[in-house]
Formats: sequence, structure tokens, C-alpha cells
Amino acid sequence: MKGVGSVRELEKETDKESPLHSMDGRIKLIILIFIIVYAVFSTQIAVMIFLEIYLLLLIYISNVSFKTSLKRVLLLLPFGGFIIAFQPFIQPGNVIWTGAFGLQITDGGLMWAILLLSRLIVALTSIVLLSSISPMQEVVQSFRKLGMPREFAMILSLMIRFLFMFYDELHRIM
Repeated sequence: MKGVGSVRELEKETDKESPLHSMDGRIKLIILIFIIVYAVFSTQIAVMIFLEIYLLLLIYISNVSFKTSLKRVLLLLPFGGFIIAFQPFIQPGNVIWTGAFGLQITDGGLMWAILLLSRLIVALTSIVLLSSISPMQEVVQSFRKLGMPREFAMILSLMIRFLFMFYDELHRIM
């Protein structure tokens, strides 16, 4: 996945022309935060499918590469996927499979894992879309204009810079 997370690749995406790229940063931020919050509180998989289709439509409208967006989502997926993998075994419900060492998968656990996975995918797609249509400094400035304390905005800005610097150094070392 060479180049998926480099600063230059991200900035190349944010330089494109589209209706979403030219939209005010605060509006983009509010809409995508609303989508994430709505996804987190929703309990229906159909809603997650609708939200993901909507986000894919926004990616299409913004002229952002589907391939690059998918790579970025897949790159981030393991962070939450690790927690999701245990859910079928620890949630209560009717046992639908029994394996070695007494491990049991329950229907409730499987449905909960699918719901968590769909929430994670919607949230990651939202974040990838935002980072593809808005330079990171615009995101920080938008948070600031929406009332984020100056100190938090500065910490977010530093975190973003060091995250990309760490990523670039990791690639150089590899």
C-alpha cells in the first residue's frame, strides 16, 4: 500500500476540483461528524448500508479515487476490527456454533459484530472522505471556528504533523 498515507498523496487529493472541495470546511466537518454520530447511535444495518452508499456517492462527486479511498479504509480497519473479532464469542444469545476449547458463537454476538463492523466502516469512510476533500489545516481551522479551544486545535495540529512525519520515517526505514 505504498503511498496510501503519505502527506503528498493526501494533499494531491485535496487539490482536486469538485463541489465538495470548494464547500466551507465547517459545513463539511458538521455533515461528516453528524454522519458518524448517527451511525454510532443507529442499531439498524440497513441505515449503515444507506449511509455507506451516501458516502460512496460523495466520494464519486468529489472526484476522489475509489481505489485510494478503499486502501485507506482497509489500512485503518484492523484497529477496530480486532475488538469486533471477539464479539461473536462474548455476547449473549443463542449458540449457533461450538468450537474447540468450548468457544461458542452466538446469534446476538454475530449480529452485534456485524453492526459494529458496519459502524466502523461508515466512520472510517467519513474520515477518509474528509481528509481527501479538506487539507488537514482546514480541518483544524474549521474545528477552531466551531468553538474548539485554541489549545485543543494546536494539539490536533501537532498530532497530525507528527503522525505524518512518523509515517514518512517508517517508510524510509522500511
